[in-house]
Formats: sequence, structure tokens, C-alpha cells
Amino acid sequence: MTTLAKTSIYYDFGNGRSLAKDVPATHPSGGGEISETITVPIKAGKEQSVKICVTATDSNGNESASTP
Repeated sequence: MTTLAKTSIYYDFGNGRSLAKDVPATHPSGGGEISETITVPIKAGKEQSVKICVTATDSNGNESASTP
């Protein structure tokens, strides 16, 4: 990729993903390493399984498949 615009972080409780955060690219060819904190809305005292996935989006708005 030579036109990376952002990386998106999603969470999914099993009924479809929700956007947690968009992280702007630091370099258009990618290859960087990001470390981000996200908030996942789980009710206090409740155990909940959650899947975290990420995608890459180029400057034309084309989003990659999500990675688990």
C-alpha cells in the first residue's frame, strides 16, 4: 500500500462491529506500529466476550477486510 490514510479499530460483541477509534496514518506506505487505548462499553459486573479487529483504509476510502 502506498496511500494509507488511517487504521480503524473496531469491537464486536457478536452482533456486528462498532467503531472504537480511527487512527490517522503516520506514513502513507504503512509499516508503522500503533498502540492505542479504546473504550469498550461493557456494563459493570457483567462478563462479556468481545472481538477486537482492525482495518486499513487508503486515501480513496477503500477499506481492507478486518483482521481479528
